[in-house]
Amino acid sequence: MPNIPLESKIQSDIIKWLKKRPNTFTYKHEPVPTGIPDIHHIENGISFYFEVKRTAKDMPRKMQKLRIKQLKKAGAIAKVVRSLREVRQIIYKYV
Repeated sequence: MPNIPLESKIQSDIIKWLKKRPNTFTYKHEPVPTGIPDIHHIENGISFYFEVKRTAKDMPRKMQKLRIKQLKKAGAIAKVVRSLREVRQIIYKYV
């Protein structure tokens, strides 16, 4: 996939942008507990979880889908994203 950045690059770009936002807390789970999305971001009392995938063909695994469903049920915003642009849209929608 020549023009599509690696998943690690997408994650890095997202984390850098999120960490620049004032009065927030952002971290990447390392190692990622089974099924927990890659990035956790808290802003204005809202917990966001982002599972980063490289392309539209890359789908979350069964356990990732389960965890995203559980996080949503608990009141968090949990999304599968494929770009910084998607993350910005989600943040701006809720904050």
